[in-house]
Amino acid sequence: MNFRMLLSTVPRTETIMNVFATDHPMTMNEPCFDRQKHPWLSFVSDVLVSALVLFPFFYGFVLYCALADETQCADTPAFIGSWGDFFGGAAMAFVCCAVVLIPIIKAYRMIRNYLRFRSRAYKQKGLE
Repeated sequence: MNFRMLLSTVPRTETIMNVFATDHPMTMNEPCFDRQKHPWLSFVSDVLVSALVLFPFFYGFVLYCALADETQCADTPAFIGSWGDFFGGAAMAFVCCAVVLIPIIKAYRMIRNYLRFRSRAYKQKGLE
């Protein structure tokens, strides 16, 4: 009996255990949160992580545009007067990234769920 034949006899609803893993699937701990149990926590974490990834690019672009202005004097840049202004601008850039990403991530999730629902409906009807 070969390995493919053995796998074909396993029901598709059960997961195949990794023989190199030390944890059994029944005794493994749950992840820190589940998307199905805590959808808002999942949404907020997606927004914050995406904003954290996008933030350096956005803030770098803002600093470049502000400091590369030809009308400013090269001796004293007016945009950043102190470290407080720098970190305040960084906080505002992070908040702007998060606010912009909220509708984008929500729309992405809605489209993804619609396409999943549609593909399941086609599979149930046997159209695919």
